[in-house]
Amino acid sequence: MPGGDSGLLLLMRRNDPDGSTKQDLDCDAEKCLEQLTGTHVDFQVGAALAKLECYKLVEKVGERFRTVVLQHGIETMQRICNDRIRA
Repeated sequence: MPGGDSGLLLLMRRNDPDGSTKQDLDCDAEKCLEQLTGTHVDFQVGAALAKLECYKLVEKVGERFRTVVLQHGIETMQRICNDRIRA
């Protein structure tokens, strides 16, 4: 799930029960990358969130995103891995 994991980590780090907006997550990612690299990086979180939605690891409520319950996320990832192994 390259790319999606960064969006998931940002959502988990925020830990906002109401979820986070795409804009909030985009700003968080850019701040984090700037701290790591020392330069401004224009990060587009939309693709990462789209992957997470596709894998059902986040839920979108209005314009906000939040992580799913941990156990549900683990079960989803196990199912995805098993499906890929069988393919």
